[in-house]
Amino acid sequence: MFSRRLPPHADINTLTRALDRLRSGGVSITDLTESNPTKVGFEYPADLLDGLSSEGGYRYDPQPLGLRAAREAIAADYMRRGARIDPAHVVLSASTSEAYSWVFKLLCDAGQGVLVPEPSYPLFEHLTRLEAVRAVPYRLRFHGRWEIDVDSLAGAAEITHVNLNDGVVEGLRVVSERAFSVQYHPEAAPGPHDATYLFDEFTRLMEASR
Repeated sequence: MFSRRLPPHADINTLTRALDRLRSGGVSITDLTESNPTKVGFEYPADLLDGLSSEGGYRYDPQPLGLRAAREAIAADYMRRGARIDPAHVVLSASTSEAYSWVFKLLCDAGQGVLVPEPSYPLFEHLTRLEAVRAVPYRLRFHGRWEIDVDSLAGAAEITHVNLNDGVVEGLRVVSERAFSVQYHPEAAPGPHDATYLFDEFTRLMEASR
């Protein structure tokens, strides 16, 4: 008997079946959901794999945050863009799904809910069940662009910030948890202190949870 955390179904979804039929019929398809970089026509440098034959390629040195050399390379690239990042603060994951699973483990206790937009990342249903948390869906509407269906948030989150120009939701607070999120471009007071009150609130919540 498998764990009840496993999703109740493992059927191939309708989109995948439709794509399989088209491909088997020889139809040329441009798949905008393709996430495998080896299948999208990138041209790789001729010496890309040379490092595999170097002496370092024979050493296995697993590190919990990812290889130090790789994290340093990422920090160096951010430095090239003008952002200083400590490699010790960089965490590498094998995939988006693995990163989500870490976040659920870090921030959620078993049985807690996670707000999940619909449509959205297709594996949220599976990932939340496997991590013993609940996916709490809210709807997105498309009217030339994607927007949050505010009514679908009732009871789960309250809106804290709304764009005055177009009414787009820019801030949410989870009703039952000490959690909030904000994403916006400051207009009234642009500059280094426009979001100070948000960090003050974050600090207050962190101190209250000690």
